[in-house]
Order: sequence, then structure tokens, then C-alpha cells
Amino acid sequence: MATNARVSLGVDAYRQVFHASPDYISISRLSDGKYLDVNPGYERFTGYTRDEVIGKTSTALGIWPDVPVRDEFVAALHQSGELHGFPTRLRTKAGEVRQVEVSATIALIDGEQALVAIVRDVTERRRIDDELTQYRAHLEEMVEQRTTELKHMAQHDVLTGLPNRALLNDRIGQAIYHAQRNAGGLALMVIDLDRFKPVNDSLGHHVGDELLKMAAQRMQDLVRKTDTVARIGGDEFVVILIDVHLHDVVAVVAQKILNALGRVFVIEGHSVEIGGSIGIALYPGDGVNAHALLTCADAAMYQAKRAGRGNYCFFETMA
Repeated sequence: MATNARVSLGVDAYRQVFHASPDYISISRLSDGKYLDVNPGYERFTGYTRDEVIGKTSTALGIWPDVPVRDEFVAALHQSGELHGFPTRLRTKAGEVRQVEVSATIALIDGEQALVAIVRDVTERRRIDDELTQYRAHLEEMVEQRTTELKHMAQHDVLTGLPNRALLNDRIGQAIYHAQRNAGGLALMVIDLDRFKPVNDSLGHHVGDELLKMAAQRMQDLVRKTDTVARIGGDEFVVILIDVHLHDVVAVVAQKILNALGRVFVIEGHSVEIGGSIGIALYPGDGVNAHALLTCADAAMYQAKRAGRGNYCFFETMA
């Protein structure tokens, strides 16, 4: 009697779980796939009533929209005897295809083998996962973009957009490496704008800022894309010319820059006249690193100013 009571209790517990489970549970004959029983969760998920499906197969009802996936599921089940969380899609009576995870086992029921399947609807979870994945990707993209922006800000002058001193040192290093590999030369110019301070003081910082931007653009227009124009502070700029071997070629570029800076700048109705003084250092004759080249070019620039402004001076000629 005690044994029978325990069995009876097990059956009752099984039926309670079967009917109360929010998941879709179905029992089908293994030999032909026909449904033997389904729970209310199945009815809610598929939209079919129990009476509509008993004696029919999931294939006949069109519940599996992906037949190859169904065949894969059946083959895996036969091989292992049970499956847990098999990801697939199932179609409802209304034609809606939903994402699910199927757990299944083969059991002996009333003397014949049956497939017991528990299906969990994960459509909403997958949707949230997809949204989180997209959000994460978007966030990573934003972080990468912001990191790029911050790196650019750290290496470029805010006003003119030109490389600043930090990036300039890197550019000089690259130019020296390029010259070494190609047995070439390079020229480094330090350019100081003449009469900038009086303009800035008399017409205001907004005019001075515009003047710096326009002067920077004029210099950029005169050099190649492979060359560099940088602003290292105040009204002082640096130009790196790569692959230059002739003294005269550098002199021509320097004079073009002076001519461009000497032309009138029209800013907010004001005709502004400035100029420039340029000091030039050559690699490798005047220095073999950034510090040496900048020091020599800076000294040559002050020599050009002492000569009467609006001039350029090569460091090598100062001796």
C-alpha cells in the first residue's frame, strides 16, 4: 500500500507540473510523431487547442518553419536520448514565428517510446539581448569616436586644427626616419608672425584668432600634403619639408611663405598687414634629432628678425 501511495503521489505531482507549467510541454509518440498530450502552456503558445492537435504531428501543423533544423533536432535527440536548450524557431497557429529553446527526452509511456518536449519562449529575451548587443556596439562606437576625438584634441591646436607641439615632435621623428631610409634630407622652418601682437591688442583677440587661422591656411596651401604645418604656440609655426635635397628649393618655399604672409588680410572689414620671419635648419647638417633641429631653426629665426624682419635665414649661414 505504501509503495502504491508513493507512485500515486508521483503521478499527481507530474500532472500538476504538466498543467501548471508556463512552458509549452508536449508528449508525442516517437514512432510516428503524433501528439499524445499537450499542456495549457502549449495551447497558449501555439494558439491550438488540445483537441485540435491530438493525433496530429507538428509537421502537419506546420509548427516547425525550418525543416532542416527540425531534422537536426530529431537526429541529435535519437543520438543522445535527450537535449537541453536547443535553440530554434516555432510557428504559431496565427503564423507568428517565435524564438524558443527546446529541451526534450525520450521516455517510456504506457509501454511505448514517447518524446517529451519542454519549449520555453525566449523571443522577448532574445529581443532584449539583441537590443543590449546593439546598444553595447553603439556605446563602444561612441567611446571609440570620443577617444579618437580626445586624441585629436591632445595632438592638435584647437584654434587652427594644425598639429601641436606634441604631434610635431612625432612628425619630426617620422620625417627623420624617412630621410634615413631614403638617404634623403629634410628642412625644418620656424616661422614667427611679425607685427601680430599690435594687431591682436588693437583689434581684439577675435580678430587675432581669425588672423592666425588665415595665416595657417595660407601656409598649408603652399606645401605638399606630405609636408607638415604645425602651430607651437602664440604666433609661432613650424613647417617640415620632406624629401628636399637642394638648398635653393627650400629657399623658394620660404620666400613663397613670406610673400603669402605679407599679403593683406581682410578681417571683419579691417585690412591687416603683418609679415613673417623664418629660421631654417637642415637635416642632417644642422641636427639629427627634433630638439637639435628646432633649436637651430629657432636661433636662425631670431637672426632673420635682427636682419629686419620679413626675411628667412638658414642656420648653416649664421657661422
